Amino acid sequence: MSQEVNEFSQAIPGMVYQFRVNPDGSWQFFYLSEGIYQLYEISPEAAYADYHLINQCILEEDCASYYASLELASQNRTQWLNEYRICTASGKLKWLRTQALPCPQYDGRVLWNGILIDITEHKNNEA
Repeated sequence: MSQEVNEFSQAIPGMVYQFRVNPDGSWQFFYLSEGIYQLYEISPEAAYADYHLINQCILEEDCASYYASLELASQNRTQWLNEYRICTASGKLKWLRTQALPCPQYDGRVLWNGILIDITEHKNNEA
């Protein structure tokens, strides 16, 4: 990764990511900025090795809407927007907002480029 990309991604209050959804439904991350540590308490290397680590943090009651919103955006090739809650390894409850754009690939896969932002403070202020 270039110095410029690293500096750019550090300026984002959250994380920048790129992943691919394969026709069989599996995911593969291609890029995760260092912000993944602050959001999930997971290293990029661990998430590259097993994408389930990130998904396992999503609260059970938010899973259905999370996956449904991704599926809808995938089918329609539209922007993916979703807000959901996670529980980190240390037990912190956080609200996250993801926003990503699909880039269909010639082989049927969909490459997603997006950002993920911690909106916990905003959600707490709403409540």
